[in-house]
Amino acid sequence: MFDRRNLPLPAALVASLFLTACAWVPRQVSLKPDLALTPINIGDGFPIVLQVLDRRPRDVIGYRGLDSENAKITATEDPVIVVRAALASGLARKGFKLVPSVETPGRLLTIELRQLDYKTGMDFWKGSVTVTAQLHASTSVESKRVERLYTAEKKESTHEAPTATTNDRLINGILTEVLVRFLEDADYLGVLAQ
Repeated sequence: MFDRRNLPLPAALVASLFLTACAWVPRQVSLKPDLALTPINIGDGFPIVLQVLDRRPRDVIGYRGLDSENAKITATEDPVIVVRAALASGLARKGFKLVPSVETPGRLLTIELRQLDYKTGMDFWKGSVTVTAQLHASTSVESKRVERLYTAEKKESTHEAPTATTNDRLINGILTEVLVRFLEDADYLGVLAQ
């Protein structure tokens, strides 16, 4: 049976590097938010023009491994397309009618994706993963700008570099959470429907 404790130091280092090398391979995560929303007709058919912008400072979501920046995590799809599709579906479930452009009558709702981050760290031989997502919503009602910031963050402890499945779960989980926070904000959706 293989036991790296019985190997000479250089061989043990090579074996350790080989066994953990998968954590250093860049990969892409498929963004698939899963929105479970309370069905309520706040919008009552009110027309909304939805604009989604990517305002993140970088395309890289994070890095694999623990406390390293050797393997980038990026999205397979354009996050704007994914976020827009999720919001369009969610707003329709809340009773709003999405219209195609500002040339048609409807209130402009601008959503900025400001953050989608996956960070790892090491503290006292114990690893951690922190995922953060942030959306900024803005619209105008009777010439008054109405803005709100939505943030979601989660931290998990780990003893080894997270697997690709764990990366996907954490990133999609935090994206789902921040989208649900916006779509379940009855006060802001009520303002949109005025």
